[in-house]
Amino acid sequence: MVEGAGPAETVELAAAVRDWVHGWARARGVAATQRRPGLWQVPIDAPSRREELVVVAPSADDLAGFAADHRGEEDVWLTAVPPVATVPAGLQLVEHAEALMATTLRATAQPDRAGLRLEHLHADDAVVHLAYDVDGEQAARGVVTVVGDLAVFDRILTTDAFRRRGFGRDVMAALTAEATERGASRGLLVASRDGQALYRALGWRTLSAVTTYAPLPAGHGRTG
Repeated sequence: MVEGAGPAETVELAAAVRDWVHGWARARGVAATQRRPGLWQVPIDAPSRREELVVVAPSADDLAGFAADHRGEEDVWLTAVPPVATVPAGLQLVEHAEALMATTLRATAQPDRAGLRLEHLHADDAVVHLAYDVDGEQAARGVVTVVGDLAVFDRILTTDAFRRRGFGRDVMAALTAEATERGASRGLLVASRDGQALYRALGWRTLSAVTTYAPLPAGHGRTG
């Protein structure tokens, strides 16, 4: 169960995670599969991992089972929303201090900044990749996918040399303009520790903490 939350809050969180997972997977060109209520599987096939599981309000037994089933498979990750209090035996932290965040979207104009590139994917333009280029160098980028009235934002990034120059705000404004044009009225994303301050300043609210685990390497802790 979610600490301090009742059944209604837990159901609401599960619905938000479900919506985010499916939008996030689509933004990455794959499809999420529900393995059981509150647990989804996403085939990432990235250099960092080949698969990610997302679970809502995991129990200690859920995490122990994941550790046992995937012992030594460091390329299979488990994202817990919210995380448990301590890192379970057999697992290591991959990402921590992230947050699932939500907002109500309002129509906005595209920022008046040179160098914007937009690429629409899918026949219905439901996935939009955005990048800002400065003197031939990518300064910032991001992705949004729209499903019905929901927009899921992903991979919002400003490169080190261009930070603190408003690119993060402009990426979000440009993607929001694209999303609302397609009928989106609500937004979801998972934010890093660094990104949360920006999103809060833009009116986003935190729904839950998010932590990602991976199994320990094969042979970890063995002796003899």
